Amino acid sequence: MGADCLERVGQRTTFRTIKEASGDSNRLHLLAREFPPIKISCNAKDQALEFLVRGATNRITPMGNFLVEEAVDFCHACSRD
Repeated sequence: MGADCLERVGQRTTFRTIKEASGDSNRLHLLAREFPPIKISCNAKDQALEFLVRGATNRITPMGNFLVEEAVDFCHACSRD
């Protein structure tokens, strides 16, 4: 999605979260900085820590199906103030 599209959907109350899966850390920082109303969901396992520390609200991972408590603990540990 380009900036124009993100600006439009960021103003809608029915649009809550974007799953960022480009693999580009710069995209994560752009979304967090320029489009704060849009919450970010992490898809990449190798970027999970950076995403969660930067403000991602959740992580999509198949590991959560098998290691539920560990996945939840990881997300909580990354997001604590």
